[in-house]
Amino acid sequence: MKILVTGGCGYIGTQLVKKLKEDGQDVKTLDTDENADYVCDLSHHVPVLPNFDYVYHLAASSRVEPCENNRKKAFMDNVVATENICYRFGQIIYPHTYLDTKTTYGYTKALSARIVEHYGGTVKVLTNVFGYDGPGVIDSYLRKYEKDESLGICLGETRFDFVHMDEVVRRLISTAFSYVGSGKLLSLESVANMFPLGTTRHYFQGTP
Repeated sequence: MKILVTGGCGYIGTQLVKKLKEDGQDVKTLDTDENADYVCDLSHHVPVLPNFDYVYHLAASSRVEPCENNRKKAFMDNVVATENICYRFGQIIYPHTYLDTKTTYGYTKALSARIVEHYGGTVKVLTNVFGYDGPGVIDSYLRKYEKDESLGICLGETRFDFVHMDEVVRRLISTAFSYVGSGKLLSLESVANMFPLGTTRHYFQGTP
């Protein structure tokens, strides 16, 4: 099959492309990274592209803080870019991390998901992904543990569902799911407690 992965040079995109190629698929990437097959900023235009059997749309402005610092860019990268790729291809596959819509990141991603559904695409809900030295909490804890640094633990009653990257990729390749997670919600304190006794940690209020 011919498959396009936007954001194919990013955290999840890199692992998805790798696995698809291992499975013998004809995969092309579209990204702002110069190593992509198609170098393009989707918030401005979609280049002339051939047709594909499947399109995975992972290109986005990610992380809460950068999106809050530049809300216009977040809207362009997450909402306008999604509209542009959907207008070109129609039905696409859109991995979507659920976040508080009070944040710019969460709000723009939620809007993007509605756009994908409007065009008849598939929204695949992801939880907190970890593995392959990613940007999330568990990988951050691992890096701090290796450096003998204190583990920052956000106080509160919020619980998180974590899923390893390999499982995310496996399920993204499948079409028979709408939610990717372990189904078990954990506090950040319980995650920190998985590390050996003696590991330093500090507690704070706010967003992890």
